[in-house]
Amino acid sequence: MAVERRCPSCGHWNKDEDRCVKCGTPISPTLIEEIREDKREEIRRNTPPTKLDIFVEKWKNSRFFLVKATYYILYSIAFTFMAIASFFAWLAASPNG
Repeated sequence: MAVERRCPSCGHWNKDEDRCVKCGTPISPTLIEEIREDKREEIRRNTPPTKLDIFVEKWKNSRFFLVKATYYILYSIAFTFMAIASFFAWLAASPNG
């Protein structure tokens, strides 16, 4: 069964094609989604890091032992808290819970 798609730019009806035969605009849903994802990834790569990200990186890569140890202690506490919270969320969502 052939799929017909109407081009959003020029209105031309196309048979089972990824791009419009008349104007070349992408009309395939998978191709459109790939283009959108590429644009999103480009925006993510070009976005500068936030002040919090810079601060955390400085703590993580500090040359002072006390600062680096504090980072890893806080990171361990946050990781443990999230593990416990995830367990309780899983327990609440289980069908027999």
